Amino acid sequence: MNAVQSEIQKQVVAKLGELRVKNPSFSLRAFSRRLGISPATLSLVASGRRRISRRLAVRILERLGLDPGRTSSIMSMFQEGAAAPLTGQAMQLTMDQFHVVSEWYHFAIRALLRTRNAKSSPVWIAARLGIKESEAGAAIARLLRLEMLVRGRGGKLVPTETSYHTPDGVSDSSIRRNHAKHLELALMSLDSDPVGVRDFTNLTMAVAPSGLEEARRAIRRFRKEISAILEHTDAYPKDCDEVYNLSIQLFPLSRANGTKTGR
Repeated sequence: MNAVQSEIQKQVVAKLGELRVKNPSFSLRAFSRRLGISPATLSLVASGRRRISRRLAVRILERLGLDPGRTSSIMSMFQEGAAAPLTGQAMQLTMDQFHVVSEWYHFAIRALLRTRNAKSSPVWIAARLGIKESEAGAAIARLLRLEMLVRGRGGKLVPTETSYHTPDGVSDSSIRRNHAKHLELALMSLDSDPVGVRDFTNLTMAVAPSGLEEARRAIRRFRKEISAILEHTDAYPKDCDEVYNLSIQLFPLSRANGTKTGR
């Protein structure tokens, strides 16, 4: 068993144990669905009997919800010339994509660079977003590799015009991490920002599950309407000075027959 195989086996077994502490009936089949692999493959990985390719490693590590730094550390164990369906460049882009989706400040940097008087300095970006200079520098490098930013005249960072979004209805560790971080940021805003620059509201209701899909479509329309109101696309960047986040959560408070979920 090589180092990568051993480390991923350890992480898989640990995560399964953690989930079963929360829900003793959590099955291997349910865990395999969460990881996006077959029960047979999961069984072989957990027992250390499956050789793990880079592609399989990325899939498993993304969905285990590990810290991106830990994920990168495990992926770095792959030796040059090992069996790998992905090239080094493709592997880098895959990990870049994971970081961009899981860490909130990548899209915030793109938005910040659309504000008037924006600067391309990692120091300035870090100060405006409240992150470390090293995080800002690493994020800029990733966004450039993914062509989500380009260098303009004089080396100025310019966001590309492509619009990005995560797929609807998909449960993925990087997406869950992103949502969780935005909830943390919302709590920070609730404690520190004056009411005049934020808006928090909630509604508790009895619902007909058959209407959920229409509700999702209405939420998507609402997001576009808010974007049109606040971004002032025609005026950009004349009066865009700040970066905001709009987060909408629609989730069940009750459980069918009082049962607990495996989340």
